[in-house]
Amino acid sequence: MEGHFCALDQRKERAIWSLLHWPETIAEASASSMVQLEIQKEKMMIILEKEQGEFALHLSQLDEIGDSFSSYGDVTQLESVMGKMTDFDEALLTATAKAAEINRRECVQSSPLLYFRHFTSTSLNPPPFTCNSTQTLLFLIQP
Repeated sequence: MEGHFCALDQRKERAIWSLLHWPETIAEASASSMVQLEIQKEKMMIILEKEQGEFALHLSQLDEIGDSFSSYGDVTQLESVMGKMTDFDEALLTATAKAAEINRRECVQSSPLLYFRHFTSTSLNPPPFTCNSTQTLLFLIQP
């Protein structure tokens, strides 16, 4: 039996023992990573919920602005309102992009989609009042 054993230097012996402990080292690292992942997921959900609330408030403000256009009934006001309508259109396009981003993050985080999905699908077309107002203005200023 003496010829079958050989002395290992310390480096090789540490490598062998290290290799034997790999399964438990990997299991510990995996468990630690899962805990950190859950913590980060909770943080991201809190951030998403905050952004959803802020965006819902922004949408209600846009709704009020859109409703305010109904008070402009006089054709003579049309030209002065066109700038406001253009700004409103740009705000709607920006909101559409923001809604799509929030919905994408909701999907990634397995969160239920809020009503922003409806907003993105309906606001891709130009708002009808802007198209009608533009056509009316063009008609009125033609010689």
